[in-house]
Amino acid sequence: MYINSDRLTYVELSLIHLSDWTSRVNFDYEYVVMKSDINALRGYSLEFSILKVRDKDSLKRIMRIIRSSDAIIDVVGFRELNYGYPKRIAIVLKNSLNDSTRYKAWQLSGFETKDHIVNGIENWGFIFMNKDSIETFRRQLEDSGRVLSFRVRDIDLNDAFNLVNSRSIHALLTKNELKVLKAAHKGGFFDEPRGINLINLSKALNLSPSTVNHELRNALRKLLSQYLGLNQYPYE
Repeated sequence: MYINSDRLTYVELSLIHLSDWTSRVNFDYEYVVMKSDINALRGYSLEFSILKVRDKDSLKRIMRIIRSSDAIIDVVGFRELNYGYPKRIAIVLKNSLNDSTRYKAWQLSGFETKDHIVNGIENWGFIFMNKDSIETFRRQLEDSGRVLSFRVRDIDLNDAFNLVNSRSIHALLTKNELKVLKAAHKGGFFDEPRGINLINLSKALNLSPSTVNHELRNALRKLLSQYLGLNQYPYE
């Protein structure tokens, strides 16, 4: 089935992911994914995130749980961003794709725009090109967790992209975000099936797939925040 690029669906959900480390850390912390990459061939994803904890004991407990989790292959990076507490840490996790929320959506042509975890509750945002796949996605989530909220909103992409030429969105988007967003729209990245995939879009822009994914993710989050009146999450 072909779905014209002027119709997309935004899904915003909150979830207790029982098979993930996040559900085992139900005390005061905040975890915001700034960038993510999926390597389906090698069976892992990378999360570049900011972790915020209130005290030293909380940090030790969280890291102990992360390192012992079957969902985590490795802690690739760990860097404290400030002295004292509350403390912010830049952390990079290499995750298994087994029972991965991000990967489930990716397999169904879902594009992640938000992953923000607070006290064990995961808050996600996804854009789906095919609305028929959304119920499948929800059932998959319910197989391994407890879905607390699941909101579906239609997007008229033409209306949304009218904002691209407005001053309000220009004040939010960086030059690279705007460039990547326009190229993705023009190339048919949001069509189903896609007119251009991430690899070819990256080649056309002479950028790495990781960079294009990051810029597009941020651009879409900001665009949707304006179009749908969503709250942006912290740590720009």
